[in-house]
Amino acid sequence: MDYVDNVLVKLRRVYSENEAIQAMGKRLSEKNVEIGKLKAEIDELNDLKKVGLSRAKISQLAMTAAREVEYYRNIEAQNHKLLKEIQGLKRQIREIRYDRATD
Repeated sequence: MDYVDNVLVKLRRVYSENEAIQAMGKRLSEKNVEIGKLKAEIDELNDLKKVGLSRAKISQLAMTAAREVEYYRNIEAQNHKLLKEIQGLKRQIREIRYDRATD
């Protein structure tokens, strides 16, 4: 088979529930790593604030932190969306299996 045939086979393939869950789990774990990094940066900024930096530097760091917090919230929303997508995929897999079993 050539490349196009391989791609078409993969597109038509019905993935098992475990494969779909594993793929979504991998995406979630990658996002959770990003969230952890952002939380660490926020903690670092809080520690710097305690040390006593100039107001201009604190303001600059605070703006950066605010952007990162917004980014973190967006990632959380994406994770929530992915969880809902996983639930939908599980439901579809169960329906397909039921349809195949009744045929």
